[in-house]
Amino acid sequence: ESCGGARQYLRERGVAAATAAKFGLGFAPNRPRELLEAAGGARGALEAAGVLFPDGGRDRFAGKLVLPIRDASGEPRGFGSRAVLHHVAGPKYVNSPTTPIFSKGASLFGLDVAKDAVARRDEALLVEGYFDVLALHDVGVDNAVGVLGVGVTPRQLETAARFSPSRRVVLALDGDAAGDAAIQRLCRDVFPKLADEAGVD
Repeated sequence: ESCGGARQYLRERGVAAATAAKFGLGFAPNRPRELLEAAGGARGALEAAGVLFPDGGRDRFAGKLVLPIRDASGEPRGFGSRAVLHHVAGPKYVNSPTTPIFSKGASLFGLDVAKDAVARRDEALLVEGYFDVLALHDVGVDNAVGVLGVGVTPRQLETAARFSPSRRVVLALDGDAAGDAAIQRLCRDVFPKLADEAGVD
């Protein structure tokens, strides 16, 4: 089983090969036994990391394009994934579950790649999805990071602001009902507190 489905999907989405490599994108074949062998038989560690389900060792990301979610220093903390093989059942998108080292609400996709540009531009651009980030980096908007498709959290805003000298964060969320609701919630519940307590612009 090759990664041809993933490569074709990336081509269809217009993601350049250099961008895919920079973000560490990969493909998870449906070979849980080989995965276990590569990990030295450490099934418990793979289950604790959310890679294997604890119900017989099924691979959570089998048959999917995998997007590493790394911290600012480049250390993997979790994974996002997108189904690319039509015969693989289940949801289109699958993320790592919450673990001792990963929480969606505390993570930003692409932060390790974008942090220097955030500092140079003095601005972090927060967008919703993985492919929003990839598309923007493809066209030179290299200060974009993603909020993993969840409602923007104070922790994500504070993390993004930390790399901007003037703590400036710009939101570019989808213009649908969910995006509008997220902006209204942030304006009502989050922004005033962050401005007062954390100095986020």
